[in-house]
Amino acid sequence: MADDNGDKQNLRREGQDTETASTTTLLPMLIGGLVLIVIGMVLVMMFT
Repeated sequence: MADDNGDKQNLRREGQDTETASTTTLLPMLIGGLVLIVIGMVLVMMFT
């Protein structure tokens, strides 16, 4: 019984870890994407 409870708690912790990891990695990816888009637009405007 105690082992089952420990497994459930570990699964919950892993779920929370993946949620926090996804939110922390998502924001820099969005910012990086926006920066790349802006750089691309500037390059296109320079060469046209």
